[in-house]
Amino acid sequence: MAYQPKSYRKFLAGTVSAAVVASAIAPVASAASFTDVAGSVHADDIATLVAKGYIKGYGDNTFKPNKSLTRGEAAIIFSRILKDAGVKAPEQGAGFPDVPASNAELAEAVAIVKAAGVMSGDEKGNFNPNATITREQMAKVVVEAFKLTKPANHTTKVTDLDKAGAWAREYIQTLEANGVTKNTEFMPKQSVTRGQFASFVVRAMNVGVTAAHITGVTVVDLNTLEVTFNGELKEVKKEDFAIQGVEIESVSIKAAAAAEAKTTVVVIKTKTALEEGKSYSVSYKGQTTDKTKVDVPVLKVEAVSAPSAKTLKITGTGLQFLKSEDVTVAGNKVLSVVPDTDGKAATVSLENKLAPNANTTVSVKIKGEKKDFTTKFEYKVTSVSIEPQTFDDDRAGQRVKFKVNGEDADVDYLKLAGYSVAFVAKKADGTAANGFFDGSSTNTSSTGVVAHPVTKGDYTVEVQVTRAGEALVTDTANIKVVNLDTEATEVNSVTFYNFGIDKTDDSSSAYNVSLSDDDYVMNSTTLVAGEKAKVYKVEATVAGEKVVVSSNAFEVKTSNPAVVSVSNGVLTAESAGTATITIKVGEVTKTFNFTVTNVARKLSKVTVDPASVSIVKGYQKTVTVKTLDQYGDPYRVNQVADLVEVVPIAGSNDIVTFTDFTTDTPNSIGKVSVSLTGNAAGSGTFYFKDKDGNVIGSFYVNVSAVDNTGSKKLEVISKAPASTDNTLDLQSDKTVTYQLSRYNTEGIYMDPIELQNYEIEVVDGTVAKAQFVDVNGSTTGSSTSATLNAKIVGTSGDYGFVITGLKAGTTDVLLKDTASGKVEKITITVVNNPIKINTVNFKTVPTVDYVGAKINYEDVLDVTYSNEDDIVNGITLSKSTLHKVRISEDTGTEGLLYLDVDGDASYTSGTDIGLGMLKLKLTADSTLVGTVPTDAVVGYTTVNGDKGKKGTLLFKVLTDVTGSDETTSIAATAVTVEVK
Repeated sequence: MAYQPKSYRKFLAGTVSAAVVASAIAPVASAASFTDVAGSVHADDIATLVAKGYIKGYGDNTFKPNKSLTRGEAAIIFSRILKDAGVKAPEQGAGFPDVPASNAELAEAVAIVKAAGVMSGDEKGNFNPNATITREQMAKVVVEAFKLTKPANHTTKVTDLDKAGAWAREYIQTLEANGVTKNTEFMPKQSVTRGQFASFVVRAMNVGVTAAHITGVTVVDLNTLEVTFNGELKEVKKEDFAIQGVEIESVSIKAAAAAEAKTTVVVIKTKTALEEGKSYSVSYKGQTTDKTKVDVPVLKVEAVSAPSAKTLKITGTGLQFLKSEDVTVAGNKVLSVVPDTDGKAATVSLENKLAPNANTTVSVKIKGEKKDFTTKFEYKVTSVSIEPQTFDDDRAGQRVKFKVNGEDADVDYLKLAGYSVAFVAKKADGTAANGFFDGSSTNTSSTGVVAHPVTKGDYTVEVQVTRAGEALVTDTANIKVVNLDTEATEVNSVTFYNFGIDKTDDSSSAYNVSLSDDDYVMNSTTLVAGEKAKVYKVEATVAGEKVVVSSNAFEVKTSNPAVVSVSNGVLTAESAGTATITIKVGEVTKTFNFTVTNVARKLSKVTVDPASVSIVKGYQKTVTVKTLDQYGDPYRVNQVADLVEVVPIAGSNDIVTFTDFTTDTPNSIGKVSVSLTGNAAGSGTFYFKDKDGNVIGSFYVNVSAVDNTGSKKLEVISKAPASTDNTLDLQSDKTVTYQLSRYNTEGIYMDPIELQNYEIEVVDGTVAKAQFVDVNGSTTGSSTSATLNAKIVGTSGDYGFVITGLKAGTTDVLLKDTASGKVEKITITVVNNPIKINTVNFKTVPTVDYVGAKINYEDVLDVTYSNEDDIVNGITLSKSTLHKVRISEDTGTEGLLYLDVDGDASYTSGTDIGLGMLKLKLTADSTLVGTVPTDAVVGYTTVNGDKGKKGTLLFKVLTDVTGSDETTSIAATAVTVEVK
């Protein structure tokens, strides 16, 4: 290990001392076996070092505390302490001729203490391992090893200091100051005994932070001082500090650095205000040094300057006492005044910029007297730079940004300072980009505001800043104009699906739709060798919104094809190892670390939701059970025997009964709903075991025998995409379902109450309607009429009711028990926030150049095929919804893009929401001879007569869902036809 003396010493003084002090609290009895230690003043210290293994006795059960210690023995003992602190012997060895390599323990010990700077040789280059070590030599070794220091004002009481070598006197006084030696007669030339050595080391270990460790005192304000210690203080006490003539209110630790040079800053708050111009000395544990003295400066402002447009610099003394309210700037507002540590300068932050090159009056109030200063912010442009930028093609208010003097430029401020600014735009080919800037028919501008709309493409822009005939011209910067409404700025999440045990894509490249057979959505990024997977869904931030991107809008790449290969988007686990899978959407990416293992998947965990179930005896409760493998992915349980259930019992009866289950339902692999029936009153833990008998899951069950009605609650039971509260949106979640639930007196749910002879009244039937439903949620009977105070009465088999919004507004819905007369009230709010198409991500279609080609919506839209209407991907909506966007293929509504609210994959007028109409037309300059229908579903098919002809097919998404008004469109794309 390379030697780092400063690092080592601090480490030793902290780490080793902590260990030794801890053991010193209770010396172990093993040292008591020495026959010659009892009664020695060094007994406890000997026990401490013996317990740590730093010093040892002799084979005859003696320690010989009065025997002189040799230098070799001292080296061995210190090396043990150093090794315990993690220090290793250097490779170069001891390097002393009188330390033979054959004595391995001695040679290693001497090498360690030498490298650590604890011990050294004599002037002849020898170590003298057999010579006894004197007390003055030991003083140097201990002081150097434990980095002990002496207060500057320390007065020695050692009477024989003059008998020590001049080089040793400072070391002896340092031991004295730190309490390591307690005798007034030190006897520097005498040899150190083994017992004395033990006490020297343990006392040195116990030395803490003293006043000698104070490196300085700083005045923060007239009631606050900060004392910096070169050492780590874990806690501080008010009684440890004193300031003559000043009452201390509190002390606290401000900051402690645990790095190489440990320092602690202690904040002292005083009740007595410090006096300007007076000197104070802080004592710590009764000690002071020259470093504990501090002079309180007198607040004085000497000068004010303006280094930047929003910053002033004040110079003087005592500026730590200056408050922001004491400084005023004409025509501006002072936000803060931050003094330097020494109080000789302070930075003033302003709310607004100073007028360039003009005098500004700054007023400073000191002890009630105001003094005015005049300063000027000298504004001069020394550098101008511009970075590459990207703009949207149709967004107003965009401006080319650049920097002046390294800071963001303000064109108006530049003009105020007498500068003129010119922006020059060019196309990628170097020609003038006329019309690039707002309000300019040329390619120049004085504001840099980009026109809207502006043609998409690559440009260059140059900024020129001129004053007094001198021009500063930037390097040319590349500018891109794109449609930012479809540009991704972040890939938020990516979901993968596994092809399952058959390694076959049964879902046919499913993307964000139901999965088939044994395919399942993965929770982990672990694959077993031979498995295949694919991206199931990618969510990205586009135009500030999180959207599901279309299936053709991203790329999939692998860093290690030998581990995970990628072909046509399919991930194949080739061999054990790791690979990084990168998903790229536009210019942004997200990476996933995939692991391929040879260990087959096995059932490892069962979870239940909820994890605690309460049921009334004779009633049912449904729980959701998930089966997971050792990697956290869904595990397909396709045989009842794969799972063993251990049901808690009451007496001799299971407290619940249930039906054995599997978790192999397509699109729900590893998940199933299980119905539990309360069988016997009692409680306990329901365990799941694998077929080997290992417990892999559990949940708590409580069955109550209390079969009574404690309360009835009218509750929402519908789930998304229906509404889950009392607010209905006509454009997304316009229905909500309620049931009247029965609970026993213990608050345990029992069942839904049959609503036979219950009356529902919709106060304003034009806002919403109500209709009863059965236990399966299917509607029964007729709904309320669109009138005021519309009513219906429940019959046998009605167990809930659904409310459907009709128009924006608010209405109360009353549920009345005709037998008791009790009425439950719900207030329904219906809103109509139309959901609209924001953007359409069309596919790029290559030029069609052959006869018989059919071009329709499937070519330009990203669709997921369906037996009914196809799902359309790549469309972003004005608000999020769980409903799918589909395109109608039915006669009469063909080409209609709609939100499939009822989920039947077919357009239903009045229920599903029309979003736009996809129409097809041929541009006027086309020469194609085939019949061009406006129906984008049927499309256009090239014919023999089109040979040698050209044409452009224009697909437009119209806002008018009927397709009759072609004047307004949401998006459009073109397909070029040139039949050869």
